[in-house]
Amino acid sequence: SDAVFVLAYSTIMLNTDLHNPQVKKKMTLEQFISNNRGINQGEDLPENLLTELYHNIRENEIRMEGSGTFPNALKKGPVTLETKQLSLGKYKRYRNNRHVVFDSDLTLYIFKSAKDE
Repeated sequence: SDAVFVLAYSTIMLNTDLHNPQVKKKMTLEQFISNNRGINQGEDLPENLLTELYHNIRENEIRMEGSGTFPNALKKGPVTLETKQLSLGKYKRYRNNRHVVFDSDLTLYIFKSAKDE
């Protein structure tokens, strides 16, 4: 029935809304229930079903394995980079925490943080 497709789409939208850091104002339970009113041939789905679905999605993000910018990365993770720079005849050391990705094509990518990946 159409209700299954509408609820599946609504669930994907809820997941994106609740877990995307670019979405500042997150969907509330009341909004989720309201968005799904009348989708079952004009009837409402049981409120306890929608409530449980909302809480499950809020607590457990739906993520596809291998998703992301580098699905075939050989290694990913934090690293501390240390550099030396000559200044006024002396070397200064700088330490920077970075997030690195070593991709399957043997390219090394360096990001300020994992969020920047």
